[in-house]
Amino acid sequence: MGVQNPFSGYANPFSALGAAGVNYPKYIADVAQNIKDVQLVACNMELIKAYASMMAYPLVGTTADRPTGLDTGKIYFDTTLGQPIWVLDGGWVDAMGTPV
Repeated sequence: MGVQNPFSGYANPFSALGAAGVNYPKYIADVAQNIKDVQLVACNMELIKAYASMMAYPLVGTTADRPTGLDTGKIYFDTTLGQPIWVLDGGWVDAMGTPV
């Protein structure tokens, strides 16, 4: 007994495309472009989510009003210090990495 074709009994979708006059190379290129477009949208959604998470907290305020519980890398403009500061491992540092 030989190996059976698991697809026997199913129509070849490409034969229908060919019968419909579809240009295979263009069809494949279009499918590839659609995949790239979906990946781009997914990437843009991650950027939008990251931006939205930054906007969930005030970006400007006094030293006393600094938000807590932020992830490393979040930025805050401290009006008491007159400079931007960043969260690093639960603490705050200036642009030189000095704790503030």
